[in-house]
Amino acid sequence: TLSFPFSIMSCDNTCYYEAADGDVALRSVDNVGFKVYKCILSEASPFFKDLFTLPQPPSEGMDTPVIDVSENAEVLNVMLKLIYPGTDPKLESLDSISQALAVAMKYEAVRAIETLRRLLVSPSLLEAEPLRIFAIACRFDLEEEARIASRYTLRVNILDSDLSDDLKYITAYSYHRLLNLHRRRAQAALKELKLEDDVKCMQCSASHY
Repeated sequence: TLSFPFSIMSCDNTCYYEAADGDVALRSVDNVGFKVYKCILSEASPFFKDLFTLPQPPSEGMDTPVIDVSENAEVLNVMLKLIYPGTDPKLESLDSISQALAVAMKYEAVRAIETLRRLLVSPSLLEAEPLRIFAIACRFDLEEEARIASRYTLRVNILDSDLSDDLKYITAYSYHRLLNLHRRRAQAALKELKLEDDVKCMQCSASHY
C-alpha cells in the first residue's frame, strides 16, 4: 500500500487515492489511480495547466476525468508528494532521486525540481558517489550541481570508478570537461610541489631535501 494522504476508493478494479473533493484522477501505468486537485497541479506544473485547458470528459463509472500517465505508481506517488504542500518524501538513494528528477522535468514541476536539486548534492551522497551525481546533473542540464559534484570527483580516480547506467546519459563534451578538470588540477598540484633550486633545509642548509 502506498503511503499518501488520501483515502482509498476502488472502481472497476482500479485503486484510487482520493482527495476528498478532488476533481481529476491520474492513473499510473500499473493501474493505480490518484484523485487530486486540478488547481494544485496547475499551480505546480505548466504541463498540467495546459493539459487541463483541454476538455476532459468523465470516465465511465467515475465522477471525475481520469488521465493516464506513463509513470508507475511508486514514481507518481513521489512526484505528487513533492508537489503537494506538506512534508517532502524521504529520498536517500540516487536511483530514487534520478527517477523523480526525470518525472519532475517532464511535467515542469518547478518546486519539485528545486527540492530534488538540493537532495542531489547532499553531502553524504557527494562523498559516496560524486561521479554518478555529476552524470545525473549533466543529464538534466543542472550546471551548478554538476560544478559542485565535479569538485568532489577530484577525490577519486574517475577512470578506475565503477561504471553506472547514469554514465550512459553523459555527453562526450561533459566527460571531456571533467577529464580536463582533473588534468589541470593535477598539473597545478605538481607545480606547487616542485622545489625551486634555491630552497634550503631550515636545519642544515642543504638543498633539495
